[in-house]
Amino acid sequence: MNALRVPVQAGMSYVGLRFVPGAAGPLLGIVPKQVRELVRPWPQSDFADVVREKGIAGLDTLVTRWAARANCERPDAIVATVTRRILEADGSARVADLLVGLNLG
Repeated sequence: MNALRVPVQAGMSYVGLRFVPGAAGPLLGIVPKQVRELVRPWPQSDFADVVREKGIAGLDTLVTRWAARANCERPDAIVATVTRRILEADGSARVADLLVGLNLG
């Protein structure tokens, strides 16, 4: 996997979204492995309208709308727990601490 270099143009606005593992595909209606390292148009047509109208503040509403439309199972409980622990520790937790009580090694 290589870093994606995006040319930045004066006067343009750029937005980045980060999803917990397993969430991007169902929320965006894509198969992540098929679009990895590719530049594609944003798959959700309502994104530009919401950002244009409400700016970054509209993203919470938008992602909530996508989640309601997504027909997907809940994320794996262990993955969700480990992800939450990593975020709470700001990435500085030891692996052993992340796995406490999960019956993983």
